[in-house]
Amino acid sequence: MYNPFTTNVTSVERLRDGSWFYNLLNSNSTSGYKTEQHKLKTVISNPAFLTVAKYQCDMFSLGKIKAMRNGKELPNDALVNLLNNPNPFQTGSQLLWEYMFWLMLGTSYQYNSSKLIKDTTNIYWLNPACLVWTDELIKKLDKISLSESNVGDIEKLTIKYNNLDGTQTTYNLGEIKAYFDLSNGFGNWYKGVSTVDALYKIIRNSDTGLDSKNSNYDFAGKFMVYGTNSMDNINETPMGETEKTTAKASLKSKENVHVIKTPIDIKRFVDNITKLEFDKAYNEDVFKISKMYNHPKAVIESLGSEGVFGEAKQEAKADFTDEVLKAKGNDLMSGLEETFGYKDKNIELVLSYDHLSFMQVRKKQREESITRRLTNLGIAKESGAIEEDDYKQRVKLLIGDE
Repeated sequence: MYNPFTTNVTSVERLRDGSWFYNLLNSNSTSGYKTEQHKLKTVISNPAFLTVAKYQCDMFSLGKIKAMRNGKELPNDALVNLLNNPNPFQTGSQLLWEYMFWLMLGTSYQYNSSKLIKDTTNIYWLNPACLVWTDELIKKLDKISLSESNVGDIEKLTIKYNNLDGTQTTYNLGEIKAYFDLSNGFGNWYKGVSTVDALYKIIRNSDTGLDSKNSNYDFAGKFMVYGTNSMDNINETPMGETEKTTAKASLKSKENVHVIKTPIDIKRFVDNITKLEFDKAYNEDVFKISKMYNHPKAVIESLGSEGVFGEAKQEAKADFTDEVLKAKGNDLMSGLEETFGYKDKNIELVLSYDHLSFMQVRKKQREESITRRLTNLGIAKESGAIEEDDYKQRVKLLIGDE
C-alpha cells in the first residue's frame, strides 16, 4: 500500500499539541538534471520538449550551405561538398539537424578527423553526455588567457569520451570546436549553459501530467460497487463474499439484465476526465518551451491543436528563420570558416533559406518596399523637391540594392 509519509518527505516537525507535521515534496527532484546523461534521457522521452525540438531541428536542417567570395557563390567548393557528405553515416541535412539538437541542450561539439579538406576528412558531432569533465580539468578552463601560448596550452589538455562498449577515446581540446546555446562564460570555456536547464521543472511537470492522464484513463475503466442497505432496516446484513463475486461477474457479463439479492450502486473511479484539463496543461507546456526558444506565436499555435495557416504562418516561419535559425547558423558557419582556414582565404560560408517557399514572403515585402520608395521618389521629382539627376541616381541605387 502506498504511504505518502514514507515517500518524498523533506522535513518533519513536532507541533505543540504533540502531532507531527510532514513537509512533502510533490516532484521526484528539484535539483535539476543530475548528469548530462540524465538530461538527455529526460528530454528525448518528453513529448512536449520533442515537439519543439523536432520542429526547430527540422527547420534548421532545410538550410543550404553556400561558399561566397565578394558576394558571388563559388561553384563546387571543397568544404561545401564535404559538409554535404560529412561522414559515412550522415548526410549534410543530418549534420545540421544534430548540430541544432545538441545546441538546444547546451553545447554542440564538432570533431574533425583533419583540418585539411581531403577525401578522407570526416566531420562528426560528439555526444555531450559521453564527455568526462573531471574536476581537475574544469579548474583549468575558467581562466582568462592573454596570449596565444596560453590558449595553446589549453588546447593541448585532454578529455575522455565514453563509448557504449565501455572503452574510452581521448581527445585534445584543440581537436574539438564547441558551439553554445547561451554562453560559455560561466566557469568552463568549453561548456555552455543551456535553455533546457531552466526548463527542467516544466519538462518534469509535463511528464507528471502525462503519467496522471495515463493513470486516470486506467481508472476510467474501473468501477466501485456498493451494497445499498436501508437505514430503516437494521436486520439487513452487508454483502457477503458470494454476492460480491456475483456482482463482479455481472459487471463483466454481456447480459442486459442481472438479478442479484442486494441492491447495489455503481460508480466510476473517474467520472469526467475532461475536467482535469490534461490536454490544456500539455499544450501550455509546449507553449512555454516554445517561448523560451523564441518561436513566434503563429509558429507555436501551429504546433498545437489550433493550427495557423496561410500568409500569417508563412510570415511567422520567415520571422523564425531570420531571428532564430540564421543566428545559430551564422555561429556554425563562422566556426567552420575558422576551422578550415576560410577566413584567411576571404571565403564566407552562408547558410541560406532563400530557396524555401515561405521565404518568398520576404521577397514580396522587399518588392513592395521598393515600389513605395520609387513612387515617393517620383512624387518628389514631380514636385521639384529633387533634381532629375538626383532622382536617377537614387533610383539606380535603389534598384541596385535589390
